[in-house]
Amino acid sequence: MQNHPLATSRFPFLKRRVLVPTFLAVGLLLAITLPLAAAQTTPAQGVSASSTNRATTKSESTPKKARALPFHGKIKTVDKAARAFTIGERTFLVTAESKVMKQDKTPATLSAVVVGEQVSGSYRKTDDGRLLVNSLYIGPKDAAAEKASPKSTEKPAKTNQGSKP
Repeated sequence: MQNHPLATSRFPFLKRRVLVPTFLAVGLLLAITLPLAAAQTTPAQGVSASSTNRATTKSESTPKKARALPFHGKIKTVDKAARAFTIGERTFLVTAESKVMKQDKTPATLSAVVVGEQVSGSYRKTDDGRLLVNSLYIGPKDAAAEKASPKSTEKPAKTNQGSKP
């Protein structure tokens, strides 16, 4: 083992310049990475393991909320016991969170919906394929617009201010 170039007395400065910084760098890396690895495997200080488990299971069990999609059409059937109605081939379910209103923004209930009536609103689709109503507006949309801003058909009379008779 005496044949190694760094072990000879001809290169004692290399022994100190290379080996000492190498051991210091390895020691520093271990001192930094071991506490970080331990912190990732154990719960954070001051937080119990059960609360961190609840947080992870809660985020896993609550999927993203589906985006609201619009609908409109004439009511084909109404099932007030099941709180559902059909437009075309789609059956929509009215939940407790659903907002049911007439087109003039007055509150209404599902009992106000009748077959053949024009409705519009928004819904979201669940994972099991049900269509849950977010909002339901009863009545034709243009009727509400006419009530809100009646347009006059009379044109104002033109005045000729610059011309003389």
